[in-house]
Amino acid sequence: MTNGDKAKDIANLPVLEQVNLLRMAARDTVPQEVRGNTKNRFYAHECDLSPRVVDAMRKEGHGEKIFSGSGRNSGRWYFPMEILDRALATNSSSHGRLKLYAESCQR
Repeated sequence: MTNGDKAKDIANLPVLEQVNLLRMAARDTVPQEVRGNTKNRFYAHECDLSPRVVDAMRKEGHGEKIFSGSGRNSGRWYFPMEILDRALATNSSSHGRLKLYAESCQR
């Protein structure tokens, strides 16, 4: 199963819900720095997630830009797989959805 397959349910959500869900998962995850290693990381564009999701996770202190080629536009933002796993667990549980709804109402 690819990361895109895992994130299909999240990618089908409205953009604002994607942002809130992954921001909440990013807050619960300790930032890790692994220079240039894409193992146990996901590429948000590959999962069809909104660019706003990338900005939200970067504001929470996550992400590493890894260049895949020599061009200026070859940089890709990778994030810890733990964030995606937490977001999937939150989205699939009723308690997680309730917590997400409560957090979105406070903003």
